[in-house]
Amino acid sequence: MPSSARGFSSIVCDKVAGKMILFGGAGEVGFDTQTWAYDPVANTWKDLRPANPPPGRVGHSMANDEGAGAAILFGGIQLSDSGIDLFDDTWAYDSVSNTWTNLNPAGKAPLPRDGHGMVYDPASRKVILFGGIPLFMYLNDTWSFGH
Repeated sequence: MPSSARGFSSIVCDKVAGKMILFGGAGEVGFDTQTWAYDPVANTWKDLRPANPPPGRVGHSMANDEGAGAAILFGGIQLSDSGIDLFDDTWAYDSVSNTWTNLNPAGKAPLPRDGHGMVYDPASRKVILFGGIPLFMYLNDTWSFGH
C-alpha cells in the first residue's frame, strides 16, 4: 500500500500488465514522486521505484496510451519556496522496463496547467487532453498527443 495517505494523485489502468499505475499526489511528506502498481486480482500494492521519475506534483493527469504501451502524464502543480510552480511537461511510464521518460515533444505545447482531463482514443491512437486551470482561470482547449 502507498506509504502514506495522499490526495490529488493520478491513476491509470495498464492493460498489458493487468495493474493500475499510480503516480504522485500530496500527502504527509509533501509532493510525492512515487510510482505504485495496484494488482486488483491479488489486492496488493507494489512500490515500483523506477529511475528518473517526474518531479513530485498534484493535479496532473494520466492516460494509458495503448498504442505506445505507456502511461502518459501531463502537467500538474507544486508549491515551492518561490510560490506556485505549474508544469507543462509530458512524461511516459513504461511498465515493462519500469522507466519514466521525459518526452519533450516538439512544436507547440499546451499551457502549464492542473485539473485537466486526459483519455486515450483508440480510433485516432492519440491521447486527448481537455481543459484545466493555469492558476486562476479555466481553459476549454483541446490537445492531442500521438504517433
